[in-house]
Amino acid sequence: MTEIPWREVYSIGVDSVDRQHRALLQEVAGVDQLISSHAPLEDLREAFDALHRHTEEHFRYEETLFDNTRFHRARQHKREHEALLLILRRFCQSLDTKRLAATPDEHIHFLRAWLLDHIRHEDYVLGIYLSSLEKR
Repeated sequence: MTEIPWREVYSIGVDSVDRQHRALLQEVAGVDQLISSHAPLEDLREAFDALHRHTEEHFRYEETLFDNTRFHRARQHKREHEALLLILRRFCQSLDTKRLAATPDEHIHFLRAWLLDHIRHEDYVLGIYLSSLEKR
């Protein structure tokens, strides 16, 4: 499953956000590659930490767009961001303690599905909203 090819259906029409989405998808694929190659737990922990950090940075970027444009779905969208960051944080902590409720493989499958679903639904609405502002 490692590669996640970019498809036009993932584009929300905002270049800066689309670039960040592509980078996150590549990073998910990179973590998946580490898992597939049976990398040491320490390497997985570092990769998941980086993914958590970059996801958090991306969410902050999107949330700045919300705040600057008074996005009508900002509260709902932020709650989704918070939920995923909590899941990522807890998984990173479980890697530290080696008490995994889910395997790294299960977790990366979840992250991939979550990210693609979020892009195609929540971020798509954001793209439409931002596009409508440009047309005014």
